[in-house]
Amino acid sequence: MTLCDCNLQYLKNAYKEIYNLIMKIGKNESVMNSVTVEKAKNGDLTLKYYDGSNFYYIHSNYNPRKEAEKFIGQNIINDIEYYIVFGFGLGYHVVELLKYEFVKNVFVFEFNNEIFLNALKTIKIASILEDERVHFFLIENIEVFNRCLQNILNRIPIDNYKIIYHEPLIRSIPPKMKNIRDLLLEFKILDSTFNNNENYNILKDNFESNILTYDKPINELFNCYRNVPAIIIAAGPSLEENIEKIRKLRSDIIVIAVSRVSKNLLQNGIIPDYIAVSDPFPIVQEHLTNISSKFNIPLVALSTAYKGVINEWSSTKYLAFQKNFNLAEEYAKGNSLETLEVGGSVSTLAVEVAIKFGCNPIIFVGLDLAFTGNKVHAFEGSVIHNYNNLIETTNYLGEKIYTNHSLNIFRRGIERKIENNKHITFINTSLRGAKIEGTIPMHLDEIIKLL
Repeated sequence: MTLCDCNLQYLKNAYKEIYNLIMKIGKNESVMNSVTVEKAKNGDLTLKYYDGSNFYYIHSNYNPRKEAEKFIGQNIINDIEYYIVFGFGLGYHVVELLKYEFVKNVFVFEFNNEIFLNALKTIKIASILEDERVHFFLIENIEVFNRCLQNILNRIPIDNYKIIYHEPLIRSIPPKMKNIRDLLLEFKILDSTFNNNENYNILKDNFESNILTYDKPINELFNCYRNVPAIIIAAGPSLEENIEKIRKLRSDIIVIAVSRVSKNLLQNGIIPDYIAVSDPFPIVQEHLTNISSKFNIPLVALSTAYKGVINEWSSTKYLAFQKNFNLAEEYAKGNSLETLEVGGSVSTLAVEVAIKFGCNPIIFVGLDLAFTGNKVHAFEGSVIHNYNNLIETTNYLGEKIYTNHSLNIFRRGIERKIENNKHITFINTSLRGAKIEGTIPMHLDEIIKLL
């Protein structure tokens, strides 16, 4: 039997669905010519890929093993047990990842059939996939990807996993699955660690500036509002229908607004007690221009938020130091500060802050976590036209609505916070937004009467 035959026999026994898929696409193998197998300088095999205009190597053409060792060394996090790996190729990086004993499960996705077919002819697949920690997926379309990824995220702890992006393999995702490639790039941007990729230097630059210009750590406000109600005002589409009602809330309720809607609130006569900001990019400054010169509103900023905002904010600036960003963790440890589980979005930052404040109940306004009415954000004209990249969920009315993986990850993070803080009552006024488990659905009118 050839190496390919042995691999196919293994897949037939261990990964029946993938075997069937390979049998189906094998008929078209003759027209596939984007991938060639070459010997690297050290004698190992590597893959050369042609994307229609340029050639590039999937693995190093000098020493693939050494490259994989360095790559995983940059991405591994001590004590993180679950890893989602986007890209398999010839598996060098997966082999390196499995050398760490604390790694409990590795979920590997390959998106390029031709690359996988070449792997079947080149390496002994079973030597990697037989490891009981490995779960392998060969993806043929975004629907399969959505289903597989969602099943994984529903099974693993939200605070105990890391996504590893193999850049050349993501780049090699074929044009017919561009929607998946775009989605992975979105994930990468939302990845709260950003370590060892092009965004790390941006975060580092922001962080190093912010620790010189902030006023106080957010920790000084922990438990300062014990049992005081809090309103989290997010930028979901449902905010539009509630903004007039917010003014009717009694004045002693703590209002924490996300940066994106701060100007809209102020224009409607609503002055938040705190404005939360987490975006590391300059665009966030557009949402906050001139606010601090006209209103004395404290800013709650993530330690890696865009430095320009923190530099120019004239009111009190509180800095929150997040988990899973090495510089923030080191700084917090050196200053005896507790780090926060911020969850990757400004809304999840605001929820975490309200919990740490000791607020109870915590009420969500505009926290749709979905494209309610096909809209993306409140007070903006952008709407959803293409549903191919979206996933279905339900709202509190039992209706089908659409969201994306990023928002769904945020939802699960908030649900985890709710689960870990059962002494706090969480109320959601975004009844047509995604259902957040553990919350009490309630119209804002009802809340106003009760508080």
